[in-house]
Amino acid sequence: MAKESVVGTITDDYVELEPMHPAQRCTPASVAGHSLYERVHPFTQAYPGGVLDTSATVYEQTSQRATRYWNSRFIDDPVYKLKLEGSGLVGYRALTIGAVRDPIAISSLDWVLVSVREKTREKYAQLEDGSDYRILFHQYGKNGVMGDLEPLKDVRSHEICIVTEVVGKTQEIADLIARFTLYRLLFPTFAGQKATAGGIAMLRDEVLRGQPAYHWTVDHLLPVTDPLEMFQVSMVEVA
Repeated sequence: MAKESVVGTITDDYVELEPMHPAQRCTPASVAGHSLYERVHPFTQAYPGGVLDTSATVYEQTSQRATRYWNSRFIDDPVYKLKLEGSGLVGYRALTIGAVRDPIAISSLDWVLVSVREKTREKYAQLEDGSDYRILFHQYGKNGVMGDLEPLKDVRSHEICIVTEVVGKTQEIADLIARFTLYRLLFPTFAGQKATAGGIAMLRDEVLRGQPAYHWTVDHLLPVTDPLEMFQVSMVEVA
């Protein structure tokens, strides 16, 4: 079921949340869990005018479908600040998807991916790795979610999905590099290899185009003397 609208009752002493859909519920766990959404810190969040502190917040189930919470604290900031968010274009994306089940290939997979990078640099020496293009290997079944931050280093997966993401300065560059990395993944060489192919099965021999890639460029609080000084306000009276 999709997440539906929620009604919030706000009083001086508490806030109570109840979903509008009769088959859904607000629980202390779901309400507290949503307070972690896109947060740098689990208990504090900066807003215009101050910081919300939920470290002492109490959550209580008040009915089968509603949850009430209180004891949050808003810490006033003597300097009013406006939230600024912005993003910038990183490049254009192309992707390929493959999977490997060969245990010998899996044991050598990190070496294979390093080799693919090196072969790509050699083949396209006129392009600068890191500037004209970037190759990102996502190994699902190993560390596809957390990358180098993955704490479980001993991989016991019997198969790994490899999503190769190429971000290029132009779409043509991204397509070109992705097509070459696909070929190199199909025919790598590694220690203990039993066949001429690399044991990696690609999702068809095609390159998939992704949406352009963006990243955060601005995520700041801007101090202002007047909360309205940066906004033009106009009023229209409709008879």
